[in-house]
Amino acid sequence: MIFTNKSSYGVKSDMFLSNINIGYVNFSRVKIKQGTTAGSAFSVDENKQLSLIKSYNEYLERLFLGIPLSTNKTISSVNLEKNIVSSRKYSEFGYGNHEFGFNDTTGTSSGKLSEVIIQKALTELIEKNEVFCFWYGLKGEKLKQDKEIHDLINDYNFISNMFKIYVVRELSNYSTVIVMGFLEGKLLTSGVCCSITMEQSLILALKEAKGIEWQTFNNPLAKANKFSDKLHKKILKKVKFMDEIYKVITKDSIQATKYIETADWINHVEISVIGDDINRGVKTIKCISKQLLNSVPIKINIERQKDKEIIKRYLIDYSIDCPIQ
Repeated sequence: MIFTNKSSYGVKSDMFLSNINIGYVNFSRVKIKQGTTAGSAFSVDENKQLSLIKSYNEYLERLFLGIPLSTNKTISSVNLEKNIVSSRKYSEFGYGNHEFGFNDTTGTSSGKLSEVIIQKALTELIEKNEVFCFWYGLKGEKLKQDKEIHDLINDYNFISNMFKIYVVRELSNYSTVIVMGFLEGKLLTSGVCCSITMEQSLILALKEAKGIEWQTFNNPLAKANKFSDKLHKKILKKVKFMDEIYKVITKDSIQATKYIETADWINHVEISVIGDDINRGVKTIKCISKQLLNSVPIKINIERQKDKEIIKRYLIDYSIDCPIQ
């Protein structure tokens, strides 16, 4: 990045006493038939250098998702559930509608260690589908916010003044934590993470929520700022309803598990390398499934792939579009 315009990347540090840094990049994009790939990305970390590196890796994921659409070549992929190697069109792992449904950046990961990025891609695919189960299938548990969790939230200096935290474990033995931050009764931010421990999932979900809040606050183009007052009221009403029906758990009630195991009915999750930054030794991989959503669970994406098994199994309440980013 030393040859890049310095205004294209940077680190935003909190104005108050905090060790939280938000790294951001805004680089080149790929023009494809479906439009233009995203050129911006951000990441939150206590370490300034890592926040910038992570945001650059996030950018690479978005960039490489556009490249497969410009070629007809085939690549090898592996079904993680059955250890079967297949040959697929490279384009099947890019943006847009394909054989296994609609793809966005969901289930994409970049890094140097194969075992790490495979795990990250799989858990990201799982977490977006757990959000579907949570919002449309009314599945999950409410996390009790004790003093330790309140202190953790305060460490991030959020603008949001009310938080709802949920845990979903429908699709794997890992805990997916969903954080929703409200300001004066309106949803301002959200964060989601599926990781090896509940504590790690919570911390990473809060970091994501912090970054999204930074992007959203006073930004008229942000998704949450386009919600009408009526929609905000509907969202809050649904959240309060879920508070009433969900079981309340503590952070210590969930045992950590070393290896991820998916639900018995999930037998198809394919992964393939879609990008290779040879100079940095960084690979970008994409995880897709014919049974799960390969995109964020918003209505427009669900309408494109209603034959997915997860939709048939879990869709109950379709009244409000999912606002969780």
